[in-house]
Amino acid sequence: GLSGLDVLSVLAARDGRVWLGYLDGGVDLVDPVAGRIAALRPDGATPDRALPPDAIFALAETAAGTTLIGSRRGLYAVVPAGDPPAPGQAPGQVAGQAAGMGVRLLTLPGRDPLASVTALAVDGTTLWVGGEEDGLKGYDLTGSDLT
Repeated sequence: GLSGLDVLSVLAARDGRVWLGYLDGGVDLVDPVAGRIAALRPDGATPDRALPPDAIFALAETAAGTTLIGSRRGLYAVVPAGDPPAPGQAPGQVAGQAAGMGVRLLTLPGRDPLASVTALAVDGTTLWVGGEEDGLKGYDLTGSDLT
């Protein structure tokens, strides 16, 4: 079954799967066709490679199919387990958590990586990020804005 009843955010992905973000942290991935459910669980001890144990406010999907997760403690990208680390990250900062998936904390120019992300929207090649402390900012998905 699902991880909880406290769903804060929903993303219907282009591949037909549904992502659910929870008030208490964590994300479920539901495949309505196959009937499978996978979960990305929070782990406060590893904030760079696991979701924080806090609210998941927003979910979005880029044109390239990357799922983005906005939490009270930063912006995360879902990555395949064992993916190479992003530039500037040490090896081992990506950990598989469910069904061959893991997450990594993203860094955006001019933004604290652990700042709250309360809204996400993708418009073509622009990622719009809304936060409690810094309002709304747009980032270029084709350049190196996301690291």
